[in-house]
Amino acid sequence: MNGHKGSTSPVRVLKLGGSLLLIPDWPQRLQSWLSSHPVPLDLLLVGGGEIIESVRRLDAQHGFPASFSHWLCIDLLSATARIAAQLLPGFPMIATSEALFQIAHEQRRVESTIGSPSNTEPKFENRSTYLVDVSSFYSQPSRQLT
Repeated sequence: MNGHKGSTSPVRVLKLGGSLLLIPDWPQRLQSWLSSHPVPLDLLLVGGGEIIESVRRLDAQHGFPASFSHWLCIDLLSATARIAAQLLPGFPMIATSEALFQIAHEQRRVESTIGSPSNTEPKFENRSTYLVDVSSFYSQPSRQLT
């Protein structure tokens, strides 16, 4: 390890369990943890929690087609990401594949700088944390819910 409390990897993907959205101080806890474990780029995905559990219960009761339930839950992950964005106003939302690719492209430039001989220690002063809407990288071929 190089003395930093966090990983030396330039990108970290975190999944915030949707059930954590019900904990009153989760935004403060998350921000504290991120500050004590720095990396240049955090991508935060938010789970579905109780919202998804409700769909599972409805599916058990009504026997929806598997594809319908799956894509409905994927759509609802966008809602939990928006809830998290409301509670974490300083974290920009990546909502499109274009934005996700742009962030990835910018990160590749950071990685090449970190790996250069004149810069052996990672720089963490320009850290960023983004919320990632699942629809930015995963969506059904047809937007029709059948």
